Amino acid sequence: MALVGASPQSGWITDIAPGIRVDGAGSRVKAHLDYSRENLYYQGNSEWNRHQNLLNSLATIEAVDKWLFVDASANIVQRNLSVFGPVSVDQTNAAAKQVETRTTQVAPYIRGHVFNDAEYLLRINSIDAKSDDPTLVTTRVNQVVGSLKNLASAGAIGWLGDFSATNVKNDIVGSRDDTRFRGGLALSIGPRMHLSLSTGRETTNFNSSEKENTATPGVGLEWSPTSHTQVAALGEKRFFGTGHNLLLSHRTALTAWRYSDVKDVAILPTLLAGYNPGSISELMSDLLEASIPDPSERGREVRSRMDQIGAVANLPGGGGVQTSRFYLDRFQQASVALLGQRNTLTLLLSQRVQQLLSFAPDAVDSFSQFDTDIRERGASLAWLHRLTPVTNLNVSMARLKSEGLTTANLESNQTTATAAVTIRLTAKASASVGARRTKVDSTVSGSIRENALVGSLTQRF
Repeated sequence: MALVGASPQSGWITDIAPGIRVDGAGSRVKAHLDYSRENLYYQGNSEWNRHQNLLNSLATIEAVDKWLFVDASANIVQRNLSVFGPVSVDQTNAAAKQVETRTTQVAPYIRGHVFNDAEYLLRINSIDAKSDDPTLVTTRVNQVVGSLKNLASAGAIGWLGDFSATNVKNDIVGSRDDTRFRGGLALSIGPRMHLSLSTGRETTNFNSSEKENTATPGVGLEWSPTSHTQVAALGEKRFFGTGHNLLLSHRTALTAWRYSDVKDVAILPTLLAGYNPGSISELMSDLLEASIPDPSERGREVRSRMDQIGAVANLPGGGGVQTSRFYLDRFQQASVALLGQRNTLTLLLSQRVQQLLSFAPDAVDSFSQFDTDIRERGASLAWLHRLTPVTNLNVSMARLKSEGLTTANLESNQTTATAAVTIRLTAKASASVGARRTKVDSTVSGSIRENALVGSLTQRF
């Protein structure tokens, strides 16, 4: 049952979502595919009926033994249309307005060793993004990156050098370029601490019609005092100011703590594809090489951090502004999990500030309609209790606040409370039943209240 807007309405919403998940790992091919199609039917409001596609896929092919590789990915996500409207908690939210966005990426690359210990990499990235939202125009990103480095063993000094050339093209920003050259030193201070110093130049017109030329000095530190604790920090001067990437993590037998803080320039399609052009994440990858020597595992860690910035999350993240323009993105997230024999308690706090960089007089998005500086703050608290070996109780509360930082009286507040019981029927089947209450108060979309009973049956084959 749902009550939406000033004119209350009620009725059943049926969601049929067939899907397929495939994971494969061969000697030369690794692949993952997770696809589902949500078919939503609204009782008494057939004009609302719709379908939604969700896809997360990635494949890596080793075309030439230990030298030539190809990464390919395709993603389909549902994004909230307005940053000041209701945020979807699940696909059956009648009030939330979402649009489908599709991204594809192909990235061939070569890697190997020269001069005995020096490691080289040359990679070409090609990303395309399309959306059903007419304000999010088709965008293509082409990039060439290369690096040569020799990270020495403990107590010695190593060196690194890299370059990147990125072109972003769409009908809103036109054709924009960013070119970077960078070199530096890497020092191992014992087996658990690593320091990097770098400098370089960046030439870009991401922020204006004229190209800017900026020096890019940077410093990084990675410290793992124990196997359960990690500190990784990197700061670098960029054309927009100082970019940074910080990660603090610690775990014990019963707790897990994590804090991350990333500030960088972004454009939405690259975030959805899991790659940020010109990002300091590449330096972070170099910095993590000592503690995560396996390239695939290190790549997953870097992508995980990118997912924290660009993933289209429900509460408390919100997902950010739907735009085809460049913006400065700072995303901070703190989480703690308390793990017991039958109980798991998680607390998640996040803040995202997005500041418009590129001006385009004909652009229509949340920046042009509302504000050029938008902040989202979110918090969620969830409790999972194991009632029996096959039955779980899940109770959660989440809150999201979006506000304009330069426009007065521009904000949206959403609170969602849920409770559900999940039962594992067989090894491949489960069922759940629960209740949800959502409250939205927005100076843009007005007030919305939703009360819902939710039941689901999941069958895997």
